[in-house]
Amino acid sequence: MIFLFFGVICGALTVSSIIREPRRFRNSIFLLTTIFFLFSGIMMESDHTSLLGTILFLILGIMIPLSILAVAVFLVINGVIMVRKEGRRIQNLLSFGAGMAIFLVVGLLLYMTVIEQNMSVNQTAFVILIILLSAYIGFTFVAFLLYSFLYSHLPKEVNCDYVIIHGAGLLHGNQVSPLLTGRIEKGIEVYRKAGCRAKFVVSGGRGADETISEAEAMRDYLIKRGIPDSKILMEKESKTTFENLQFCRKLLDPIRRPYRCIFVTSNYHVFRTSLYARKIGIDAQGVGSKTALYYWPSAVIREYVAVMRQFKWGFLVPMIPWLLFYLVSCSN
Repeated sequence: MIFLFFGVICGALTVSSIIREPRRFRNSIFLLTTIFFLFSGIMMESDHTSLLGTILFLILGIMIPLSILAVAVFLVINGVIMVRKEGRRIQNLLSFGAGMAIFLVVGLLLYMTVIEQNMSVNQTAFVILIILLSAYIGFTFVAFLLYSFLYSHLPKEVNCDYVIIHGAGLLHGNQVSPLLTGRIEKGIEVYRKAGCRAKFVVSGGRGADETISEAEAMRDYLIKRGIPDSKILMEKESKTTFENLQFCRKLLDPIRRPYRCIFVTSNYHVFRTSLYARKIGIDAQGVGSKTALYYWPSAVIREYVAVMRQFKWGFLVPMIPWLLFYLVSCSN
């Protein structure tokens, strides 16, 4: 019963935190912790000879280990597809690298626990450290993934003053890409749902291989889609997601305050952008445009790494006791 009790308490904290402010990373930790306690509680309270107990045992004892290997295979295959479709850039190798890392960790643990029978104290401490670090990274990643999906599907109030569209790379230096087209079309959809009262803010600077800024390319596209030029504001200096929002605030604050925004980006990118919006102090919620399925794994891994960099101290501090444990074990 104790696990179910903690599951209910964590569930109440999760709901309360999301209602107060959905743009918090801690919501993702609360959510997965709730699922963990509830699942563990049901496992402990169920009769293992019953159908429910058998199903839970199969999930925990068989399906999860097999799923880890299946995910590794999927990531490696996806990495190959990404390289073929998007080129050999570092960000396109993330899913391949993650899949190989899973194989490496699993292989190392199998070797040291099954093949290497007589492990030294140092080897045992190393295995424990690898298990803890892998579990921690896996937990935070799954938490991020689950809440990113949940946040993108939370109901958003579309009545707003501004629709901010985040830029993406241009084709041939001056044409919107399919990815950027999806964002603009989603922005137009939000604009129309809001009764065509809001103004657009197109945000994006000019890359090294571009002849015009992303903001100018988006403005041209919107005008071709029938949006009046008077309804479009441009932010042409930003190079990153954080700068998109930071420079948009500098643009909008002198015009009117307070104001509400809806920002539009790709669906995998919504949660991280919402964290930045909260940090910068913009009253904004996000909606996402669809992304090709093959692009998702590498994109989500990139988002996770970026968020962990943003919360690096909160991410790294829990690892310190495990590293100290390993160092102490090795010194004895």
